[in-house]
Amino acid sequence: MKKLSTLKRFFCFLLVGVLMTCSIHASALEKGNLVLTPELQESDLVISQEVAKYIATFFLQDMIEDGHTVWTDSTVVVNEIPLYDETGEGITAYGFTLSSGYIIVSAYVDMPNLILEWADDGEPVYSQFAAEMANSTTTDSISRIIYLGGLDYYYDTGANEVMDTQGAKVNRTNLHHEFNAIRDVKNIPQALLTYLSGTPSVFGDTIMPLDNKPGEPISDPFAYAKYYYPGTWKAVDWQNKWEKYANYATVNGFVIHKECCGPVAITNLIKMYGNMYYAKKGITLSAKSKSNTDIFLSVLSTNTENGNKYYTDASNGGSPWNLMGEFTKKSFARLGITVSIYGTYSPTYDDIKNATTDYRLMLVNIKGHNGYNGGHAVVGYACTTLQESSTGRQYKFLKACDGKSTTARYFDVDSMTGCGDEYWEVYFNGLR
Repeated sequence: MKKLSTLKRFFCFLLVGVLMTCSIHASALEKGNLVLTPELQESDLVISQEVAKYIATFFLQDMIEDGHTVWTDSTVVVNEIPLYDETGEGITAYGFTLSSGYIIVSAYVDMPNLILEWADDGEPVYSQFAAEMANSTTTDSISRIIYLGGLDYYYDTGANEVMDTQGAKVNRTNLHHEFNAIRDVKNIPQALLTYLSGTPSVFGDTIMPLDNKPGEPISDPFAYAKYYYPGTWKAVDWQNKWEKYANYATVNGFVIHKECCGPVAITNLIKMYGNMYYAKKGITLSAKSKSNTDIFLSVLSTNTENGNKYYTDASNGGSPWNLMGEFTKKSFARLGITVSIYGTYSPTYDDIKNATTDYRLMLVNIKGHNGYNGGHAVVGYACTTLQESSTGRQYKFLKACDGKSTTARYFDVDSMTGCGDEYWEVYFNGLR
């Protein structure tokens, strides 16, 4: 069993929370570690097949980016089926056969890992029952695959006995799945748990599944796209070189300073450079070793050393956008780092993709959309395009450290263009 990265697991959990629809019927739960309340029921913890497919797609994309499998951008889901418990009624997982390999996704949101099995070549174990499954479609009989845990599959026709992968008959009463023993609400991120139980969403910087509606910040582009146009959305293009190196300093971390999104954005730029430099060169710079607070104070010192022309610490202050490029360059120079600054530019998707390579980042001025007031500085570091399968309709997004949330936010590129957003391109000479 291979684990998703912490960030990706969290993202997938939140996706489940946003897209959770009418739950499928689940068998009676042996309570174990699970504590159900009037607000949190078993049905709240069951993942639909649609959501499971999104999770499988995210995992596939993650592994393609890692480059350690034979999967490529042309690898797609070619078949999907629900997998059942020993009763043949409750669903335990979903199987997704790919053009190369397969992925098994848990049907329970409170499992330690949502990806239960995967392989980048070959066929799923249950493919051994293909002949029986094909025959059942002609006889109109019950035909299901039982899945009780790692590589433990049975073919079910509704009789008292089921067939294992070796062709032997097994009495159904001797079967018991292993999932209830390892399910635990402690595996669910607090934000999603609160959402599922109906508790008011007061979490400060914490990312919330209730975002993504018109006029609100976007934490999940799939949920945002589905809000506007129901259907099946797929990521058809993306670039994400900086995910492992992103930094999320926020204005709430420096509450004694007013309108400080500019210095916070520069802080994130510097930290991200330090993280990427270490990954590429194996050398720890002060940009990596220093804390967010130390870097932020260094940025403020750059302002002080230049007559406070780059930032005014007042409720009606902030940083003049036309000087932000210069402010950024001098803040890096103060730490002995040379960068080139270009701009300003209006962001198109192609420009964003060009400006988020592994040696470039974007300092973006958000001028009032997706839940942000005008004149807010963010660091753009990735992009993605979602496409609805039946209509071809697309949404394009910039992914950013927004200086408010401790996880990524997304910005609709059409909204960015329509509102006249601008960006400075920060070019890192030391990363070439």
